[in-house]
Amino acid sequence: MKILFDLDSTVTACETLPYIASHFGLSEDIEATTLNAVRGKLDFEESFRQRVAILGKLDVGEVADVVTTVPLHDSLADFIKTHADICAIATSNLDCWCAKLAGKLGCRFHSSKAILSGNRITEISEILDKKEIVCRYQDQEEYVAFCGDGHNDLKAMQASDYAIEVAITHSPIRALTDCARLTVHSEKELTDALNSLLAGKVII
Repeated sequence: MKILFDLDSTVTACETLPYIASHFGLSEDIEATTLNAVRGKLDFEESFRQRVAILGKLDVGEVADVVTTVPLHDSLADFIKTHADICAIATSNLDCWCAKLAGKLGCRFHSSKAILSGNRITEISEILDKKEIVCRYQDQEEYVAFCGDGHNDLKAMQASDYAIEVAITHSPIRALTDCARLTVHSEKELTDALNSLLAGKVII
């Protein structure tokens, strides 16, 4: 079994790009775009590139330090650390921003990639295809559960063997609810569901 997690508002208790923007006084340029992308009102890839174009002007090391302070869903983070051999993160966020946070969680981390010049981002070289990560593990004969909360998680959730919609930070999204086996509204519900999966129990 492999349990894959979206990062923002699934493992973290908020969206990381607005969190970064707030730290550097750029909230007005980021917050609305992020929310509309999560809800599927904006094309995710286009909106992500727009947001990276703004935040990419910041020092990468400073941003990575800020990301390590993003609040986590603590019991979920503990679950991931305890079961790091079967857990993995699949995030569209950038490797250069999330590497230190990945180290804190201790599990496999799949992320988008950027090209740097000095300590600044010049361009995005690859935006992670979360569905491809699901299929890669399935090709290794793994049973794959995917936990996500945003519209850009939809294809990965549809491809997974067991999809959990995480409606803790954001309200449920109809498309995700329709394809999910389970929608959870609290961190406890999520960790209980994951423990039940590990125990081989069927969740209705």
